[in-house]
Amino acid sequence: MTSTEKPFLINPEDPMIEAETQAFSYRNTLNKVKGQFIEVYVTGGRSIHGYVTNVLNDYIVFFSPVFKILFISMHHLKWFTPYSTEQTPYTLDNSQLPVVPSKVPLVRNFEEQIKKNIGELVIFDMGEVPEKVGLLKGVSNNIIELINASGEPVIWKLNHLKTMHLP
Repeated sequence: MTSTEKPFLINPEDPMIEAETQAFSYRNTLNKVKGQFIEVYVTGGRSIHGYVTNVLNDYIVFFSPVFKILFISMHHLKWFTPYSTEQTPYTLDNSQLPVVPSKVPLVRNFEEQIKKNIGELVIFDMGEVPEKVGLLKGVSNNIIELINASGEPVIWKLNHLKTMHLP
């Protein structure tokens, strides 16, 4: 290329390009759909319908009329689709959909949020696998210990868990 030719590709260090790239981030997009009815796909053969209420470092807080408050790891959030602003899940009346930020105290990352529920019954991955439902015994170094319905300990790696909610 001669010194008079312009490069074919856009200069990625151009401040305008950098601003546009930052404006279209995953986190920014999730923040823009807060409070709007969306469908998210996380695990298994089904998606979840509801509303993003909070976007944190590595997870979102999601309100679903079916599951209530879900904590969803952003590492496993495959896609989401906003619905029209007039549409509500399951044609429920707006009075049946309290889309308000969770009153549950939130921390910045998924592991720390899960730790807040030690000693409580929890449901991981929407209960699709019975061994992912139980009493949360401990969380340490990316390892989670649950006590299942039979009283037996079950160990899971945190980075394999996609969602958590309380019964």
